[in-house]
Amino acid sequence: MRPSSAIAGRLIVAGAAGLLFFAAGCPQSPPADDEAPDPNSTISFANQVQPILSAECASCHRAGGFAALTGIALRLDSATNSFNDLTTLRSGRVSGAAFVVAGDPDASYFFEKINDDDPRSGARMPLGDSALTENQIETIRLWILQGAADN
Repeated sequence: MRPSSAIAGRLIVAGAAGLLFFAAGCPQSPPADDEAPDPNSTISFANQVQPILSAECASCHRAGGFAALTGIALRLDSATNSFNDLTTLRSGRVSGAAFVVAGDPDASYFFEKINDDDPRSGARMPLGDSALTENQIETIRLWILQGAADN
């Protein structure tokens, strides 16, 4: 095989593998603890939100993960990365959309992506897997509503 044929063959195999990965979705961990949040208590990012992100989102939203390979910079693989990215980055797909607007879940693009069956761009997250549970979504909604604190 000529060198250019070998490269073309590798590209075809890599492309096919990427399509299969996309079609199947990112590998998911078992659901995070699905306990109903207490709306009268402070939601802890580290203890309640990050475990959801680690279990449901980090397999794609990490360095070298599917999201990174498709140009999405949002990393949800550690409490530090998750908090910093969610509270400082803006969507590259929806002009000016902040991922998290402290105190306003309805203005938060991240909340839209996990809660809306038809978000402004792309698909509901997690991609290719079941939606987050009502309790997981409510935990994230309350955290944003309470000011999206790094706690």
